[in-house]
Amino acid sequence: MVLILVSGFGSFPGVADNPSAHVALALEADPPEGTEVRAAVLPVSFRRAPGGWDELLERTAPRVPDLLLALGVQPKATFRLETGARARLRKRWRGDVDGVVARRGSALERNPRRTRLDLLALAQELEQAGGRPVRISRDAGGYVCERIYHHALMRAAELGCPGLFLHVPPAARVAAQRQAEIVRAWLARIAPRLARS
Repeated sequence: MVLILVSGFGSFPGVADNPSAHVALALEADPPEGTEVRAAVLPVSFRRAPGGWDELLERTAPRVPDLLLALGVQPKATFRLETGARARLRKRWRGDVDGVVARRGSALERNPRRTRLDLLALAQELEQAGGRPVRISRDAGGYVCERIYHHALMRAAELGCPGLFLHVPPAARVAAQRQAEIVRAWLARIAPRLARS
């Protein structure tokens, strides 16, 4: 069985009901065929969110996951795969749920990081699973999404497994249940390629 760890985010200012949390929990409750999923809902907190990922990894240790998948919400009615995460924010963001305001140039981690996965192939698979349209983005948007993607990619590199960030649409554009169906079908399609030899 392919082991996939998935994180979503809780609510934050401007988003009272975050569909990424619903999708992550739905995947754990009803995993894609051929997979085992463990999920966590992280606080939208620059300081606390990375610890949530580390707790998720501890729950499955010593087993090494086949994929670390972080989910977040973005304003457009599209699914968006992110190529990587910066080490510093390019713009000033409103406060997180702890009231921390990240200013332009704030350090997130050391060194930018990129996923090693073939995003073009993954985007095509996601579209075939019902996620059309799918965008590939070079900007994870800053804010806590950027922070957690960097952390997940760092942990993925340490473990020798791939990491990925997927932005989902707002629930008002695509219902969270439908998003979960699409992501579940997509992961079932790509799971055979993720399996460790």
